[in-house]
Amino acid sequence: MNKLVRDKIPDKISSKWEQCEFYIADRVEHINRIIDKLFEESTEIQNVENDNNMKKEIWDLLDVIEWLCELKWFNVDEINKLRNIKSKKLWKFKKWIILTKS
Repeated sequence: MNKLVRDKIPDKISSKWEQCEFYIADRVEHINRIIDKLFEESTEIQNVENDNNMKKEIWDLLDVIEWLCELKWFNVDEINKLRNIKSKKLWKFKKWIILTKS
């Protein structure tokens, strides 16, 4: 397995009388594992079967992004301001444009 899990997962596994092994990552590994988690959650969004599950996966993805911001000491409000600036400059994805060649 060897992947980053939420804080209470080892306790949840133990409460079911199952065994698990884990270690506590250092800061550098933790940041790298959070980035891995971004890809994992993005992949899970691609595979959802209904809107309710998609909402859950989006929540997971946003939670991972927020935690990465905390780890890197990025202010989430600043990130949102940058997002808004970029949105105004490049717009959004409202026109459904698919670029086929550049």
